[in-house]
Amino acid sequence: MRLRLPQVMTAVLICVLALSSGANAQQAVFKISGDAVVGEDTILVGEEFSLDLYLSNVEKQNGFTLGFILSGKKGFKGVRHVQPDSVDKAGENVTAHNGFEDKSIWDMTGIMKPVFSWDGEFPDSILLGGIALNKGWEKTDLERYVSIAMEAKSTGQFCIDSAFIPPGGSWMYADQTEPVWEGPYCFTVVKKKSKEAEEAKEAKQDEGK
Repeated sequence: MRLRLPQVMTAVLICVLALSSGANAQQAVFKISGDAVVGEDTILVGEEFSLDLYLSNVEKQNGFTLGFILSGKKGFKGVRHVQPDSVDKAGENVTAHNGFEDKSIWDMTGIMKPVFSWDGEFPDSILLGGIALNKGWEKTDLERYVSIAMEAKSTGQFCIDSAFIPPGGSWMYADQTEPVWEGPYCFTVVKKKSKEAEEAKEAKQDEGK
């Protein structure tokens, strides 16, 4: 499998990532949301949900690259990437939020989100990135910045983990720090009326008390 980014963008991004240094910590966390979610890490099979990336940042950044890979366990048969109506381009089920969706932060490139083997037959991988020349990403607490819309094809378990995706996919912010990553984040997919689904719902309700 050959992974590509536009050569000019890759060269510029590598230069931006090499401009400064720092040692402060920030976070990258994945959570799930949507009607299919019945517990903190439990999803119903055959119903749409969103895999959401939350990021925090302790100082202004002018660029970033974060690669991720999706894989399955326990007989999991993959997902359907939920594309917008009448859109066939792979990766259009990946949407951005809180300034990542336009050029209000990454004023040179907007968010870059090339995907590889994005057919739902795991492993699937994605490289997220952005470059700013005049604006940039200011210090922020943990917020949702990227969502991936999908639907599980079977019961089982799937995980998302950090990954290096060449040629320019070093896992870092522009100050050469890596967000704290406690993954892989794994999620269990169950049938709607199963014992596992009921237990997950009860646990979720208990947490809300």
